[in-house]
Amino acid sequence: MAYPLKRRITKRERRTSPVRGPRLLRDLVYDRVKEWIITGEFVPGEFLGEASLADRLGVSRTPVRETLGHLERDGLVQIVPHRGAFIRWPSPKDVEERFDIRIAIETLALRRAFPKLTEDVLRDLLQRVRAQRDRIEQASYQEIEQLSIQVHMAVLEAAGNRRIIDLTHQLREQVYIASTLYRNPDGTVSLPRVRQVADDHEAILTALLDLVNAQDVSNRNVSPGEFRWTTVVSRDEWEALQWMRRETPEDSVVQWDVRARELGEWALLPAIAERRMAVGNPIFLLDLRKYRVRERREVRPIFTSGDPFVAHRLATDLGIDYLFLGSRELQMRGERLRRLFDSPALFRTVFANPGVTILAVVPR
Repeated sequence: MAYPLKRRITKRERRTSPVRGPRLLRDLVYDRVKEWIITGEFVPGEFLGEASLADRLGVSRTPVRETLGHLERDGLVQIVPHRGAFIRWPSPKDVEERFDIRIAIETLALRRAFPKLTEDVLRDLLQRVRAQRDRIEQASYQEIEQLSIQVHMAVLEAAGNRRIIDLTHQLREQVYIASTLYRNPDGTVSLPRVRQVADDHEAILTALLDLVNAQDVSNRNVSPGEFRWTTVVSRDEWEALQWMRRETPEDSVVQWDVRARELGEWALLPAIAERRMAVGNPIFLLDLRKYRVRERREVRPIFTSGDPFVAHRLATDLGIDYLFLGSRELQMRGERLRRLFDSPALFRTVFANPGVTILAVVPR
């Protein structure tokens, strides 16, 4: 399925378009011809005659000749000796090289811009991208392209480097010529491709919002993944995690009751204590569906059975060396966990402070 673009103007329909204004005549001519090229009025490979352009613009051939030379330096026109000027026909390699440069430049711009990007700006752009995608069948290619430019410009302007902006504009114009080349003969673009552009922009803006929110320690809003952007670690838990990193073997396996913990907290053991769990990973490595199945069948009874012998057998079968019991676990499981404290032959207390107790699983 496709939707209409601005119709390309045929040679017969092209009318005189004299340039007027306070700026230098050569600048006005340059802007007008460049606009015609970028909007697809001239097709790649088409001849640009000095005389016909001068007649259409109502100027002499001198500013037209200067304009064609300028457009050749921009990469939009190719001047062939003894033949004249033609709209440049970009090859796939030309397009690939320009995108390689854009990736490098815009990656640099993003590094510079990120500390200055605000949540309000990003959310506004994200809402506009989503609104446009919802009515994508009615939107013109020009509307979609304009919003695409605004998404990229939000980053470029925040970077505060005028040279990066100018160079990106130049590369974008050259790539835009290539996009007109690969449209359908009737001037349409396939809907799946336009949807892909909207999806890409949504993904970029969502990732930037995630990073902005992750750095805001006052932000306790829950993400779409149902974990909080920031996690508060109590003083007692911090002390226990640091003790574990210092005093336990590096290959130790530690487990806590994940049902008592928020998803965002699952990264604390590997991130702070530098120890792995028998079951469970940090949120960014987690297959939640598989985790819940295994956690329910294998790990949960350690904390819920209330039987020290059952808990010990399960822990040793899973290769668990330590149980991390904080206030969350004790509040949720209560007396069932306290029974483990009374079984020193199975679970030995190796660390305790007011908020956390760490039990070593005694080998069989």
